[in-house]
This record gives sequence, structure tokens and C-alpha cells, in this order.
Amino acid sequence: MASISSKCTTIRRDAFFAIADEGAKLGLPFAGHVPIDVTVEEAADSRIKSIEHLANFRVFRDCSGNEPYSGVRCRSLFERLAARGVWETPTITFSELIPDLFVGKPLPHVEYASDSLLELTRKNAEASKLDEQELVFFRSNSRTSLVAIRDLFASGNHFLAGCDALVPGFCLHDELQEMTRAGLSPLQAIQTATTNPAKFLGQEKTQGTIEVGKRADLVLLEADPLTDIRNTRRIDSVMVRGQLFLKPEINRIIAAHRRASP
Repeated sequence: MASISSKCTTIRRDAFFAIADEGAKLGLPFAGHVPIDVTVEEAADSRIKSIEHLANFRVFRDCSGNEPYSGVRCRSLFERLAARGVWETPTITFSELIPDLFVGKPLPHVEYASDSLLELTRKNAEASKLDEQELVFFRSNSRTSLVAIRDLFASGNHFLAGCDALVPGFCLHDELQEMTRAGLSPLQAIQTATTNPAKFLGQEKTQGTIEVGKRADLVLLEADPLTDIRNTRRIDSVMVRGQLFLKPEINRIIAAHRRASP
């Protein structure tokens, strides 16, 4: 599915709305970041299809008057986002890790990180220059976001699991666990990485659920993730487009990508 994406929070207002208008004319979905000088309400009214990172916490900070989070003050905005059909990709794990990563601490699962990801992480740490007050800001708002996500979900908003600049694959399990910390049930958390992406991409007729005629992308687990979301990590076998990978082969593939010395 073709789409138009706004990837930078510093894009000019006029450029942002021009992109949104052009997408509407072409019938293309418009998704991405909310620029600094565009409000969350304006982004929703522009028919943006998804908002990344909770707009750097602005999804709940702006409606709270930049004061401690107020569910009462934010209710109307949350309901407006739901009514507009705006999806949220909160990248909870990445937001929580920013204070550590941007002061030079290693990535989780760093032994499986690519050279390009390590380089990106290093450059982000060098460029950020976060002082202690800014680190406190990220830590505080990351904790608060869990409450806001719960309220967004209760208001009818839909979520997608995303990792941003973390180690692919491994970070998805971390994100699903964070989704349950935010109040989603294990099933609802799993849906942020299965049925929800299929619906978001308009591919629910061919992907997202286990049904006859749909693409055979399956994961067989050794324990029930509905009783404990951490069981998504206990992978027995994987099927990709009908090709089966048993656990020994999965372990071999993973071992081949492990770095000797990150």
C-alpha cells in the first residue's frame, strides 16, 4: 500500500499541511511524526493516519497544559483522536531507554545489533547532549505515558507495536511486555503486532490472523502468552510464507548474527 510519511519533527507547518493535502488528493494515507509547531489536534484534523512516539509525549502533555498528566483534561482530545481514526505507535521501550542510550549506555540485545544501528546510536548520543533536567524529563514522561496509553486505549484508540532505533525482533518482545504494563491485556498487546498492523495497512483479508487462504506467517510458542506475555519469547518454530523453521534452525540463524564483541 502506497503512503506518504512525515518523518521529521522539524518540518515546516506549511510543508506538513501541503503534504497532508496532496495525500488526500492522491488518495494516499498520511502518517508519521507531528512537527514541533503543529498541534496534535491539527495533525488529527489533517487526517494523519498514525502518530509516532506519542508526538514526543505531546499527545498527553499539551492537553494537560504541560503540567502533570490530567486524564480529565485530555479526555476530549483522546476521543477526538479515536473519532478521527488516528493510530498510535508509542514506542514505549525506546522512550524509556532514551536517557540511558543518549548518555552512552549500550543497547539492549546489543550483541545482535547491526553496524549501522550501533553507529546511529553513537551519533544520537553525541548529538543529544541531554543535561540532567532533560534526562529527568524523559524518565518522568516515559512513566506517565503508561497511564496516558491506558486512557487512550479506553477512549477507543488503536495501537501498533514499534521499536524505532532498537534491535529488530528482540525489541518487539520488549514492546509487547511494555504494552501490558500500560494496561493492555496480553491478547490486546499481541494484536498490536498482528491483527492491528494488517488492519492499518488494509491487508486484513490476507494477513494478521490464522485463517484458510491467508499468508502463512506463524509463530509456535512453547507456552501460552495469554497467561504471561513474556512467553512470546519462548519460540518453538516459525513459519514464514509457508516455509517452516524449527527451533534448531532458528537457534543457528540467531547464533550466526551474534556479534563476537559489540
